[in-house]
Amino acid sequence: MKNIIRESTHLDRVRIYNSFEDIPATHELICLNIDNDILINQNIDISANGSPNLIGSSEIAVFGNYKISIANNAQAFIQGMNIYNPLDNNWKGFKVHGNGDPMYQDDEKGLILSGCTVRGAKTGVS
Repeated sequence: MKNIIRESTHLDRVRIYNSFEDIPATHELICLNIDNDILINQNIDISANGSPNLIGSSEIAVFGNYKISIANNAQAFIQGMNIYNPLDNNWKGFKVHGNGDPMYQDDEKGLILSGCTVRGAKTGVS
C-alpha cells in the first residue's frame, strides 16, 4: 500500500507516516500508522485542513494495545482526523500528563480535538 501511494501520480497528495515526528510543518493529507506507544513532547498541530477537498479524510490508525501520550508542557491539536483501530481492537486512547500543581495548570496545554472521530479506544482520554 505504501509503495502504491508513493508511486502513484494520482495519490501524490497522500502521505503515510509512522510517527508524529515525521510529519512536516506543511502537509495536506495525513495517514499515520501507529504500531508503538507515541509520546508527544512538544507542541504539535496535526490537521487535515491543508486541502479543503480532503477535510475529514485523514486518519490515525492505532494498531494493537498502544496509546498516545502527551507530555507535560506539550499540546496536541488534532483537527479533522479519524482516529481509530482499523482492526476494531481496543487501543489505550490518549494519556494527557498533568502540568504540575492544578493551581498552576496551563489551559493552553494538553489535547484539543476538533472535528475528529475517535473510535475503539479502551480508556479514551485520561
